[in-house]
Amino acid sequence: MPETQRRSSLDGMPNGDIIPADQVRHPGGSAAHRDAPSGGGGYPDGCTTTGSRSGDPRLRELRESGLDRRWLAVAERIGVDRFFEAWRALSEHTDEGQRLRVPKVDLWYRLERNEAIRRWYQEGVEKRTIRRRVLRTYCERLSERHIDRIIAAGNIDA
Repeated sequence: MPETQRRSSLDGMPNGDIIPADQVRHPGGSAAHRDAPSGGGGYPDGCTTTGSRSGDPRLRELRESGLDRRWLAVAERIGVDRFFEAWRALSEHTDEGQRLRVPKVDLWYRLERNEAIRRWYQEGVEKRTIRRRVLRTYCERLSERHIDRIIAAGNIDA
């Protein structure tokens, strides 16, 4: 049995050598030998474009309102309904004219990474192995000295 690899590993996955081409099955709609079902597919008749990201007419209205392009990008990414929900929640916690500082999401990723480093250290994982795990998991190259500082900041005996 071949060794299991992640598709995202540095070595990648083998290309088609596992199953001979004449034995490859094509599940679902990708079957090359089948005709497409009659009657089409698509969405049920009850669906509307409201809630879809690019087809929502409210996006055009938001653009025309002069909303900052960064907020428009958020609305396009998460959908207009979710955008208005987030906007409403943020508005409820600010006074008129007061600006709300939005921290970068990197802050969250850094906290998550640091917690993983501390957990691995508590589990007895060697620092050079922690370094490799951080590179593999978070795509960040940290020195062992940096890892020492993260561990020390968490009040763990280094």
